[in-house]
Amino acid sequence: MEFVHVGTQCALPSCKQHDFLPFHCNLCQDKFCLEHRRYEDHKCRNVHLKNNQVPVCPLCDEPIPVKPTDDVNAVVSRHIEQGCPKPPTSLYPSPQTPKCTFKACKDNAITTCNLCHKIQCLKHRHDVSHQCSGLQAQAARSKLSVGPFRQAQTSKEVQLLKQDLGKPKFANIAIQPKKRANNNAKIEFVNSESNPVGNRNLDDEKKFFLRIFFPLDTYLQPVHMVFSRDWSVGRVLDFVAEFAKLPNLNNGLNVSEQQKLFLFNLQTGDKLPNSRTLSDLSKDCTLQSGDSIILIRGGFVESEKQVFAPIAVNVNHHKCIKVC
Repeated sequence: MEFVHVGTQCALPSCKQHDFLPFHCNLCQDKFCLEHRRYEDHKCRNVHLKNNQVPVCPLCDEPIPVKPTDDVNAVVSRHIEQGCPKPPTSLYPSPQTPKCTFKACKDNAITTCNLCHKIQCLKHRHDVSHQCSGLQAQAARSKLSVGPFRQAQTSKEVQLLKQDLGKPKFANIAIQPKKRANNNAKIEFVNSESNPVGNRNLDDEKKFFLRIFFPLDTYLQPVHMVFSRDWSVGRVLDFVAEFAKLPNLNNGLNVSEQQKLFLFNLQTGDKLPNSRTLSDLSKDCTLQSGDSIILIRGGFVESEKQVFAPIAVNVNHHKCIKVC
């Protein structure tokens, strides 16, 4: 034969047919022809390795674990001789389910607290239910966050106020809290009139310049700002409060007048209505471009006016003619 070196003979003794493309048995590792390629055709000696069926005891009807290399009949016989012992429930026991960490509770945990980062069951999943330790820290931070609402009582609170209010959100302007030794100390703006905070790309006829002052207990220095004449007083208030990082509760529910922020004309002490635009206030001489206003929570304080009045008057040079 010309191609005797190609292929091989079938491994079944009763066949021995030469096959150019023999089939390889993955159990007995022999090679067979097309007719004897299946396990049952060549009576594979290792066919038991392919059998994944679990035998069941005829006496106790329990499944008997059998390894691929074991003889099924021998394993079943051994099981019966040993009195049909129950097999383990699982060859790979599942890991223990985590338990609730609240005191003596042993229920399975289903969630993790976002404050204390401990696991709790369904019954103790709420922070109040498991007496969350993170609530105290959160309450302490909340107490300090209302510092700008009131006069600082201790030097520690003053330092915390300085750290919180001394981080401006707006670039290029550093509004630094600066404690004054007394009310007669020199007051300086954090920026110049030529470099106001706001949209400086507005048309000249649309620009409305204001000098913004803050309460004495915030230790914030005044700042020059520019707004559009079409802006309402409420929008100006929101912009100033965000710039100074003062909590703005004006749009909240059940907020008292003492908790709300207001803008006052520093020269006259008049409260500016939030619904009016700067253009409307300019027409009736309530507020003019270049005037000084102060952002205060609650009501106007006369002591604030006495401290800021000298610098407010000096920068206000123009006269207003009311248009009827």
